[in-house]
Amino acid sequence: MDQYITIQTPKNGAQLLVDVPKSTLEWSNITKIVKVKNPATKTTENKTILNNVSGVAMPGELVVLMGPS
Repeated sequence: MDQYITIQTPKNGAQLLVDVPKSTLEWSNITKIVKVKNPATKTTENKTILNNVSGVAMPGELVVLMGPS
């Protein structure tokens, strides 16, 4: 049995952003350490994912954090 619903959306996507307030997101000195299991020794160790990271995202910007995986 198939079921469907219909959702009304504006035809112009720009209408969605008309009244959205512009905000700036800022972060400072963020450090994140997680516990990981070492496959060789089977012990739990701390691994630093972020170390003293600071940044800012201005209105309209896309910000991506990248690093080794």
